[in-house]
Amino acid sequence: MPAGAPSSEERAYALASQRLDRALTQIRELGGEAEGEVGDPDAMESLHLALGRFAADEVIVSTLPLGISRWLRGNLPAKIEKVSGLPVVHLVDDGPRAG
Repeated sequence: MPAGAPSSEERAYALASQRLDRALTQIRELGGEAEGEVGDPDAMESLHLALGRFAADEVIVSTLPLGISRWLRGNLPAKIEKVSGLPVVHLVDDGPRAG
């Protein structure tokens, strides 16, 4: 890898940050209130860190579709609900969108 080229982890973080910014903007444009941050790649570790910093009303989990998602094979939404005691909204990424 050339010197100064971003690592795959850095690229993934940058992409996740862009997606989060777009999602928060859309929620706010619709009149909603939302906070978010790109967390640890380990979803449960990220949950613990976030709940230590945010007063949350619910947890939103976005996954790939069943059959592709490692998180769904591990039943992540149910685990989060059990550990956090908060309602969990599960969104499934249905693939690329036009535009």
